[in-house]
Amino acid sequence: MKVERNSPSKVRDAIMGLMGEVDNLRRELIQTRARLEDVEKTADQDGMLPLLNRRAFVRELTRYIAFTGRYNTPASLIYFDLNHLKRTNDTLGHAAGDAVL
Repeated sequence: MKVERNSPSKVRDAIMGLMGEVDNLRRELIQTRARLEDVEKTADQDGMLPLLNRRAFVRELTRYIAFTGRYNTPASLIYFDLNHLKRTNDTLGHAAGDAVL
């Protein structure tokens, strides 16, 4: 039985194939990171307005409160409450409530 040694061209071809796979994996990783960033943004943003949703707002508020405590930094919070928006949605419909927003 004759044992064949790997020829330099076979080794080169194998290395080139592996390099191509690495390039493909890098592209897939970049695409996956971009999709993950989009999903995270969507999960944190209000559906109607370019604002954080409640979950993200509470997370960021908690993070900032910890920051101000750690660094003894003063902070302010401005909060807007839209009175009777539910009533607008209930009586005039969600399209009217969306227009109010």
